[in-house]
Amino acid sequence: MNGLDGWTCTIFRNESKVLSSELILEAETFVEECGPSGFITYVYDEKVRSVNPGACFKLAGWRRTGRSADKKKTLLQKPFALRGVSHV
Repeated sequence: MNGLDGWTCTIFRNESKVLSSELILEAETFVEECGPSGFITYVYDEKVRSVNPGACFKLAGWRRTGRSADKKKTLLQKPFALRGVSHV
C-alpha cells in the first residue's frame, strides 16, 4: 500500500530484560534477502509510552523516513546492507 518493497516488522514487543535495540539487531541477521526498500516498520505514536516513538529502532540504526497516510504512525527504514549494524 505504501509502494515500498522490503522486509516489514509488523509486530514487536519486548518482554525480556534484553535491550529492544539488541533484539532488533539480532533479528535482522536472520533475514537472508530483502527488497530494495530494506527493512520497514511503522510505530503507532500514541500506543507507545515513549516520547520518542521508535527509539529502540533508531538505536538499532533505523531512520525516520516519513509518516503513514493517516499521519498517526512514524515510518522507519534501514538499508538491508546495514543489517545487524547499529549507528552507535
